[in-house]
Amino acid sequence: MSAREWALLVGVGRFHGPPDDGDEAEMDDSSFADLEFVDDVVPRVRSALEAMAFEADSVMDPDAAELRGRVQDALGDARIVYVVSHGVDSPETNPYRVAVVPSCGKHGATTNAGNWVEGALDHDRPTLFLFDLCRSGRAATLPAATHRPGAGSKAWVIAASAPQQDAFAGDFSYALAEVLQEVAETGLDTDPARRFVAFSAVARRIANRVRQRSKFGQLVHATAMDMTLDEPELPFFPNVRFDEGAASLRTVDAGARGFLERRDARHFTDKAGDHFTGRKSQLRLLAPWLDDRSGGSGNLRVVTGSPGVGKSALLGALACAAHAELSNAVPEVVRRLEDGCRPEVNPRLAAVHARGRPAGEVLTAIARQLDLLDILGRRHVDSGTLIKALSAGDDTCVLIVDALDESPRWKELRDELATLAGAFRADGRPVCRLLIGMRPWGDFTVLKDLAAAQGGLIDLDSADPAEVRSDLAEHIGSRLRVEEPYAKPGTASIRRTLARAVAETLVPRRPVVPPARGDRPEWGAFLVADVFTRYLASAPAPTTPEEAEQLGGTAPVDLPAVLEMELAIHDRGPRMRSLLVAFAHAQGEGMPLEVAVPLADHLARDPDTDRDPKAVRALLDDVFFYLRSAPDREGILRYRLFHQGLIDYLAPRDTKSAAPAALVDTPRNPDFGTVLDHLLATHTFHDGKRRLWEISPRYILRHVLDHAAAADRADELLVDPEFLVHADPAVLKEGFRHARGPEARLAVRLYSSRYESLARVEPIGRRQLLAVLAAANASRELVDAFAHGQSWRPRWAVLGPMEPTAAPPGWVLALDCGWIREDGIIVAGDATGDVLVRDLETGKQRGQRLQGHTGSVLAVACARLAGRDVVITGGADGTVRLWDADSGTAAGAPMTGHVGAVTAVAHARVDERDVIVTGGADGTVRLWDPVAGEQLSHPVMSHDEQSRVRSLSVAETETGPLVLSAGSDDTVRTWNARTGMLTDTPVDSDPDTDTTRAVTIAMLDGHATLVTGGDRGLRASDLTNGREVAAIDDAALDLAVLRIGERAVIAAGGLDHRLLVWDPLENGVDHYAVFHPAYAVRAASDGSLVIGGGHDVVVLEPNERP
Repeated sequence: MSAREWALLVGVGRFHGPPDDGDEAEMDDSSFADLEFVDDVVPRVRSALEAMAFEADSVMDPDAAELRGRVQDALGDARIVYVVSHGVDSPETNPYRVAVVPSCGKHGATTNAGNWVEGALDHDRPTLFLFDLCRSGRAATLPAATHRPGAGSKAWVIAASAPQQDAFAGDFSYALAEVLQEVAETGLDTDPARRFVAFSAVARRIANRVRQRSKFGQLVHATAMDMTLDEPELPFFPNVRFDEGAASLRTVDAGARGFLERRDARHFTDKAGDHFTGRKSQLRLLAPWLDDRSGGSGNLRVVTGSPGVGKSALLGALACAAHAELSNAVPEVVRRLEDGCRPEVNPRLAAVHARGRPAGEVLTAIARQLDLLDILGRRHVDSGTLIKALSAGDDTCVLIVDALDESPRWKELRDELATLAGAFRADGRPVCRLLIGMRPWGDFTVLKDLAAAQGGLIDLDSADPAEVRSDLAEHIGSRLRVEEPYAKPGTASIRRTLARAVAETLVPRRPVVPPARGDRPEWGAFLVADVFTRYLASAPAPTTPEEAEQLGGTAPVDLPAVLEMELAIHDRGPRMRSLLVAFAHAQGEGMPLEVAVPLADHLARDPDTDRDPKAVRALLDDVFFYLRSAPDREGILRYRLFHQGLIDYLAPRDTKSAAPAALVDTPRNPDFGTVLDHLLATHTFHDGKRRLWEISPRYILRHVLDHAAAADRADELLVDPEFLVHADPAVLKEGFRHARGPEARLAVRLYSSRYESLARVEPIGRRQLLAVLAAANASRELVDAFAHGQSWRPRWAVLGPMEPTAAPPGWVLALDCGWIREDGIIVAGDATGDVLVRDLETGKQRGQRLQGHTGSVLAVACARLAGRDVVITGGADGTVRLWDADSGTAAGAPMTGHVGAVTAVAHARVDERDVIVTGGADGTVRLWDPVAGEQLSHPVMSHDEQSRVRSLSVAETETGPLVLSAGSDDTVRTWNARTGMLTDTPVDSDPDTDTTRAVTIAMLDGHATLVTGGDRGLRASDLTNGREVAAIDDAALDLAVLRIGERAVIAAGGLDHRLLVWDPLENGVDHYAVFHPAYAVRAASDGSLVIGGGHDVVVLEPNERP
């Protein structure tokens, strides 16, 4: 970080005099109380920033002029701006306003934190704002500051509280100081390959700490990020553990990176150079096979063997030598392999370590490394789609897959690999060639038999014992040579004797019988020797060959015994064991320290455990030899034991029992229920009614269901609505198979029915979609749970199939709300040409479908004509039809006249006479007598003849009904329905920048207001003079006016699968997610909203927030 990086800190704790009007109208004329904690927290935050190597400049108790001057000067220069004071909102003028109160109490636009954030967007340097203010979440939710595709933000915010929430007692600032100090000391255990700690990791850690401190449920808010994008690397939090060498490895594909990770890449390099002294014969078999591009030597090789026998070491050396990215990352491995044992680099080779990866993830990694994702359209990758893509090329790719048995879905992955191995082109050449590493389980017979049939089965358990003993002695000797007790002059004889004695002890002279899955594992001699050598380095060294011979004879023959031997001689042995047991329970690719350390403390049952970061790091160093690490998406390292055999020992699964786990709950072997209980108690928050997951660590959201499944308690989570909202969708989908009870199966069925839609949205959208699914399944209890805290709740929903095409038969293209006598109804027209009437309250169908149109129904309107409730429809067949809403029968003959489709319909009263207004694809607007079924006047050419009328709206004015039409020529036209004359056009859209799709009239603050919606956003303009009242950027397909109390708001359907509710006067915006683009939106007289899109119709009603 350059010397110019600095931070501005503003603390306002003392206030003199009552607040005056400032630059804007004030909400409260009371005095501001002093904030006594400010003098304490600002130095703490400053100290933490300085520990992060920032230059910090503090400003205490500034008045309004000094406050705005210092902040304005800092924008574009300071990297971090921290402010603590009172915060004042003003939602009636700006929903994103939170004014910082200076010591003089004069606050307004120039002290508005939201304005500061917007100002930072104009600068090239990213700026972080840290606000400890009441309602400061308003500044964190600015739409312009959201990180989204094509609009990466330069302004980022972590705010102390939600938009409608107070901040209390400096809890945010105290938590901020603590977390920043941890960043300075530990980098939050971020991958050394990353220069900066992730913004989201720091924000979540602060939020968690505030939740623990706060007595009032204070919720930290931070800048939102689009879930489809990778988090940018932001220069706010330097990673103290950054290492340039490790950074070079980030170019390696994540699937291949597993071959580098036992502890880290440098450790692996040493391991590879040593371990392969004993596998030269296997290397000489496999290296030429990898180099055979013709495929004539067979297309499948399988390497099997017991845990620790060297499978991964063997495949890792081959992958690191032949894989383009790996060979560049660790050239030392390539150099250490002898001629004949070193394959050449193959740019068409993919390598994936399957540990912790389900089948789909393994195959996706293969496709990604071979640049096939674009060909596959980035859809789900399976063996069938992969075979098709591979067959399109002329060359035969090579695939290396190690640790098949460590995939969480190993059966599925086994079958997919078998399918790949059996795929051949028409000319007889294999589609691909595979090298697979796995344990010798009977479940893998199909792959072993396929390999054996072509002479490609390599069983490391069957290697010649004499050769293994000789190579093992050489391996141990080379390891001892670098350890201080054995590196002194004159110790060569002792070293050789000890190495030979250990090799004699570890390599059995009897044939090894491969274990069946679930039996006690055999332990590979090389692995045990590797760990025992570590023990020898710390134990007293022998002084004579005789002592060396005797010591070598005591070598344990299995890995657990070596581990116990080391723990017994270590001062921190019990603490080391607890941490190793915690890591043994890790799911996926590992457990982060923020989860593992509290779990280890719980298992140690020691309330006085030292949680100091330095003590934790020392303990991690003690056990680091037994770990492998990998970063998550935020760059935070996850750890798991380096060998499955150790995992099976420290967290054993009773595979012979019906239950997933049968253990006695002890510190040595805690049962899986104990682990789950601890994780839930520590990393979630229960408010007495529901368990909250918003601030749970990413590991918990991804893997707590795996922990619950291990304890046979998956249903507890699958029936928890809050968990379904916040859990990682991809991992959740993998865990659905664990559902047992009816309620859990219902939740799984709901989630699975629209999984793709749920996976693409953030938790707030997922909550809304799940509420719609619950309403469609008439589960009111689930609707209540999912709608908790939301502005809207689904009353009912009718959902059809998710169709991939643009507008298949059955899609809802138009709808309106009306009445049959006193009963509210919804009328929907679809692409089949049918019209369906439903009860507004219950959603039940009323009567038969209204059938008559020979093409899609494009427009629908409800009206009461001469005391009769009717439905007016316009169709692609060019007709306008009138229906009796009660009986469902046609009321008269179809009305014709439009040239082409009828695209919009409305009802108006002209001189006490009911008329029908229609717009068509011919660009005309026409008036019809609904009784005679005839046109009342000549058509008005509202838009040019090459354009279609997209939307119609009718407004009552002093001169009679005013008709507005929006056309595909991107204009909005108005004309007098009584005279048929066009009036002045208040709005003309720019065809190069906008596409107007909908138009309506709203009475805003007593003024008739024209509201238009299109691709570039919504705009409200005074109908009389065209003056813009308000505008927002959200695109709209359809518009409706809804009354909430005395106010009119605008409901807009979006192409982005969301409903938007906009209050133009207060500029407030609320969103609600739906499953399809909301092509049709209408407001019912009872205050509900009706949305039509795809096959779906959804009715939303206002929800009373708790």
